[in-house]
Amino acid sequence: MHSTIYRRFIRTMVKNAVRKKFPGLKPIQVNEVATELAVAIHARFYGANVDGVESPIWRDDPRHPEWYDDKQPKKDAKDLMNE
Repeated sequence: MHSTIYRRFIRTMVKNAVRKKFPGLKPIQVNEVATELAVAIHARFYGANVDGVESPIWRDDPRHPEWYDDKQPKKDAKDLMNE
């Protein structure tokens, strides 16, 4: 999948969720927040370092494990979902 298509899917999912949970927001506000979140999510999964944790794409690369020894996540996804 091309990154532009992936980002568009993310943006659409965010827009639908925001519209459903916050029906009073103006369309321009929904579009702005959806775009901002899509860029952030896309960047995270395409190699950005966020909060000191590397993207799994780079962090789990077996060729250079020493580069990412200190870049493992501190919490599991389950822990994040329960916050």
